[in-house]
Amino acid sequence: WTINQGLEFLDTLDDRSFFLYLSIKDPHPLIAVSQELIDKYPIDKIDLPETWKDSLEGRPDYLKNDVGRMSLDMDEIGFRTMMAYYYALITHIDDEVGRLMDHLEKLGIAENTIVTFISDHGEMLGEHRAIQKRMFWEASVRVPCVVSWPDGLPSGHRVTTPLGGVDLAPTLLELCGLS
Repeated sequence: WTINQGLEFLDTLDDRSFFLYLSIKDPHPLIAVSQELIDKYPIDKIDLPETWKDSLEGRPDYLKNDVGRMSLDMDEIGFRTMMAYYYALITHIDDEVGRLMDHLEKLGIAENTIVTFISDHGEMLGEHRAIQKRMFWEASVRVPCVVSWPDGLPSGHRVTTPLGGVDLAPTLLELCGLS
């Protein structure tokens, strides 16, 4: 729905500059994806994280008692199935963003359009026997931030310094000459 709304907006453009903000809710429960996407991730091919069996021994009790912590007897096949659904949803998001990028190309505006993709948090996805975003381990805090602007930024450039989401708006304003 979100991408469809964005495509409809893009079809109304004239020669003026524009700003389009699309917020994709996923990946969050309820995870509703096609069987075709789920089938791309056979559960017998999904590896559990190296820290899957982490008992957190010697670590603070608050980590052991967190709501996002799974019990030590969690069924591995069930969890791999959950991971397949999660990966399928990520693939769906990727496909939808691809539709948006293809539409920009079709309209002839892809080269001079700044597109940014960022997430607000990661997902533990079984690391340290945790799910959700609650713990400050790499899986929870490392998030994607991709900025594409073929006419204005070098292709393939990678920034390795930490990014705070609050820095993104001023950066985009500066790129647009509105700082």
